[in-house]
Amino acid sequence: MLFLNAKNYSVNKRTNPQITKALIISGLIHQENTMVFKESWHENDILNLPLEENSDSERKSGKLFDDRNEFEKTVSKAISAFSNSGGGHLILGIDDEGKPDGLPENVGRTSMKDWLEQKIPHLVDYQIRDFRVHTVIKSTQTKIPENKVVIVIDIGDSALAPHQALDKKYYYRVAGRSDPAPHFYLELLHQRYKSPTLDYDLDKIEIIEASEIEKGMFIVLQLNYLIKNSGRIAAYKWALFPREIKYSCKGCNDDYILNRSNFPTNKFRSSGIPFGDNTILPGGLFRKEILMGVILRPSSNNRNDIKEELINMLKDFELRSQLATETSPGEISIHSIFDKLDIEQIANYILDQIKHK
Repeated sequence: MLFLNAKNYSVNKRTNPQITKALIISGLIHQENTMVFKESWHENDILNLPLEENSDSERKSGKLFDDRNEFEKTVSKAISAFSNSGGGHLILGIDDEGKPDGLPENVGRTSMKDWLEQKIPHLVDYQIRDFRVHTVIKSTQTKIPENKVVIVIDIGDSALAPHQALDKKYYYRVAGRSDPAPHFYLELLHQRYKSPTLDYDLDKIEIIEASEIEKGMFIVLQLNYLIKNSGRIAAYKWALFPREIKYSCKGCNDDYILNRSNFPTNKFRSSGIPFGDNTILPGGLFRKEILMGVILRPSSNNRNDIKEELINMLKDFELRSQLATETSPGEISIHSIFDKLDIEQIANYILDQIKHK
């Protein structure tokens, strides 16, 4: 028999049907790696960058400036993508092979740097504020053509996102490209400054109680979860709710109860589902536990029989639950526990406790 109570707990989302979205969202906001603008960019900084573009950087040939309209559309698209995806660096005047071909030093009487600083805020809607334009400092033996400059635009993670490009589309960075952003991505951007974003995963499992009862053996496992606030909003009130379990144990249908108040021993009984009233600040971590009671019916008190019963009860066990906040009920998440169990250690603990009681 197995009993569950939401004392403190969370669940791994990796097996959720929404996993495709989760993988894309992982590139949404680089909140753990907040964009740090450089004071200056040197030619060696540019030439030493990996040739392959990534989610943080993109290079464009200076030849693009030959068609001013196309240049502005391309820069607009990249700025939309970076500002919607946590920020990055747009490098202008470097071709696809990583060789400097440069932009003109001036646009009319205005330096390229000053011209871009005036132009950039108007290349997306809403106008971006968090950016910096650098003229790359040339090396003594420069590879940048004469009368040309290489420009780096540092773009921060915008609080006003999502930003729309000149073509009336929203972009984001994925797999080193600036692609049109899907609808759910834009919705998440809209919400990230309104709702906390809590992620949670199973860290480890410990056995904390074992005793003999009339029906067999009763053990209490403590599932330790790590909850992280990966968003920008503090989580003030939140709660974790077990919803259902899945198992393959034959004939165990009536032996699984999601209610700790039904534990056959008084030590760990409680009623209700407590709310976590401990604030989790952005970037903060919180450890919570769920106590899981299991009634075992091994054929004997032999170590091998106990291990066999543990495997029978827990091998295919899955818990479905939700982590709710003040503004969201949370999605159903699934977590199996068997790969976190040390069956040998648990069996030894049970035998030791029974022997001394």
